[in-house]
Amino acid sequence: MGLDHLPAASALRLFPISPACDPPTAARLQAALDKLFAQFAREARLTAWGSTLLASGGVLAVAWQAPDTLSGCSHDRLARLLSHFEDDQRRILNAPPMVIETSPRAADGRTPSLEEAVVVCCDRSGLRRLLSDGRVNADSLVWNLQVATLAALFQDCRRPLADHPLGMRMLPHVL
Repeated sequence: MGLDHLPAASALRLFPISPACDPPTAARLQAALDKLFAQFAREARLTAWGSTLLASGGVLAVAWQAPDTLSGCSHDRLARLLSHFEDDQRRILNAPPMVIETSPRAADGRTPSLEEAVVVCCDRSGLRRLLSDGRVNADSLVWNLQVATLAALFQDCRRPLADHPLGMRMLPHVL
């Protein structure tokens, strides 16, 4: 179930996925999330929900509407579910903390949509390698995984590395 039916004020969590989720895994993940959130709805924990993979499978967005904040137990159940989709190759709950786009802008200067962007999950040393290899630059977009609502996802989720606090510290030393 996607996010289109939810209001902009819906609560949101973003999870980086490294490497990006392939279509068969994405289908299984979506079915498992729908089953979990349907259970939450039966228990009156929430009234509506949705999830989708963004960034060509590199970021999972999970959103919901609830009368109250979801309990810690609900977040724990979500984490347990996501842990079943991790293995030696794919990390979700302990993926590297930074998500940066490696997809170039279109010829007309258009930024790729949230869905079509191609991202890499990395840590500081990974970012240094990406910068030194020329795969990213000051204009590359960094995802803010701390956005808490759908409105923030569509308005404030990405910003150029040059405007990111870590980028401001690293760019003068790398470029």
